[in-house]
Amino acid sequence: ANLAAAFWKLTGSADQADDEDFTGALASVGCLRAIATILESLSALPHMYEQLEPNLMPIMRKMLGPDGYDVYEEVLEIQSYMTYYSPAVSPAMWELWPVLIASLEGEYGVQYFENILVPMDNYISRGTETFLAHPNCKNDVLRVASGVLLNNQIPEPEVLPAPKLLECVLQNCKGRVDDCVAPYLALALERLKTCELTYLKDLLVQIVANCLWYDASLTLDILVKNGALGTALQTWFAMLNDRTRGGDKRRHHRREHDKKVCILGLVALIQTPAPNLPAEVAAGMGQICSAVVSLLVDLRTQEKERKEFEAKNPGGFYGHGWGSDDDDFGGDEDLGEDDEDDEEPVLDPTELAAMAKRAQSVNPFRRRGGDDDDDDDEEDFDDGMLTDDENFTSPIDDIDPFTLFAETVTVVQSADAGRFQALAGGLDAAGQQTMQELVAYAGIRREELAKEKAEDEAKKAAAQ
Repeated sequence: ANLAAAFWKLTGSADQADDEDFTGALASVGCLRAIATILESLSALPHMYEQLEPNLMPIMRKMLGPDGYDVYEEVLEIQSYMTYYSPAVSPAMWELWPVLIASLEGEYGVQYFENILVPMDNYISRGTETFLAHPNCKNDVLRVASGVLLNNQIPEPEVLPAPKLLECVLQNCKGRVDDCVAPYLALALERLKTCELTYLKDLLVQIVANCLWYDASLTLDILVKNGALGTALQTWFAMLNDRTRGGDKRRHHRREHDKKVCILGLVALIQTPAPNLPAEVAAGMGQICSAVVSLLVDLRTQEKERKEFEAKNPGGFYGHGWGSDDDDFGGDEDLGEDDEDDEEPVLDPTELAAMAKRAQSVNPFRRRGGDDDDDDDEEDFDDGMLTDDENFTSPIDDIDPFTLFAETVTVVQSADAGRFQALAGGLDAAGQQTMQELVAYAGIRREELAKEKAEDEAKKAAAQ
C-alpha cells in the first residue's frame, strides 16, 4: 500500500523541473519494480493477491493506457503476476483485457507485444471459461493477430508474439474453438508467403502443427477445401529436412518446445482415421514416420544435454534465471504495512534503487540467453529466441511425445497392418531399429516421469 501511494505521489508531481522530473520517473519505475518483486515473493501465498488487488488496480487501469508509456513494461509485469499467482483471474482483472487489446491496436502497443503476451496467456490459460464465454475475446485475438501478421511494415521480430498467441488459444481451448481453425490456418499460410525471419517461419508452420493436434480431421478438411494442403506440408517437411552443412543441426524448430509441437502434429496425422485421410497424406506415411523418429532422436539428445548442464551448472541459462529464494522478500514488513493510515510514504531513493535492482532478477519477460543448438551460420536469431523459456507453461507440458509415439505405433501395429507397413516403409534398417529403440525408451520414460512427478509433489508438500 505504501509503495502504491509513493508511486502516485511521484507521478502526481507535474510541476517539477526537468532534472527533478527525470529523477521522479526513475523513482516511479523503482516503486513498480519493487511492487513486482514483492508480488513474486508472495507466490506461495495466493490469497494475498486478492488483498493487494484493490491497491494495484488503479495503477494498472491508468498506466496500461497512454499515460503509462514510461512505465508500461513494469505495469505489465505487475499484471502478469496478478493474473498468474492469484487463485483465479478476478472479474476486476478481466476488465483490463480490453485495455490490453486497445494498447496492441494503438500507437506503440505492438512493440510491447511480447510483454503483453504474458498476461494475455494467463487470461486464456487460467481463465479459459471466461475467455470462451466472453462475446469479444476470440474475435479480439483474431483481430489483433491479423493486424500484426498481415502488416508487412511491422518488423518481423515484433510479429513473433502473434503466432504464439494463436498457439495459446489452440492448446488451451482444444476441441472448443473449431471456428478459429480456418482463420488461424489462413493467417499463418498467408504470412508464410512473405516471411523471411527463420524463427517466425517456424512459429507459423507450428500453427499448422497445432491445428493438426487440435483436430487433424478438421484441419485436413480445411486445407483440402482451400487447396493449401500440398503447400503447407511441402513447406513443413522442407523445413524439417533443412540442416546445417555438417548435417548434425537443424535450421528450423530448434527449441525443445518447437520439436514437441511438430511431433504432436505429425503423430496426429498418423492417428487420423483412414476415411478422413487425404490420399497424398496416406501416401506419405513413411515420410511422416521418418520425420517423427528424427525429431524424437534430436529431442532426446537435447533434453539429455540440458539436464546434464543443469546438474553441473545450477542457475545457468537453462535455469529459471529469476534469482534464488534468498533474494525474495518476505513478511509483512516487506509489504510496507503500517498502522498509521495517514502517514506520508517514505520515499528513500537509495532504498527504491536497491529494490529496483533486486526486481530486475524477477523479470517474467526475460528470455534466457544462449542455446545448445547455436549455429554460427544462422543470423536470423536474436539472443533468447532459441531457448525454451522455463517461465512459460503450456497444456502440452504433461504430454510426453515419446510415450505418445510409442502408444500410437503399438495401436497402429495391432489395428491397421497396412498403415504400420507404410510407416515402417519410410525407414531404412537403421531407422526401423531406432524406432524400436524409441518405443522401448518410452517405457523407461514413463518410470522417469513418474519419479520426477513424485519428487516435485514431495517438494511442494515440504514447502507448505
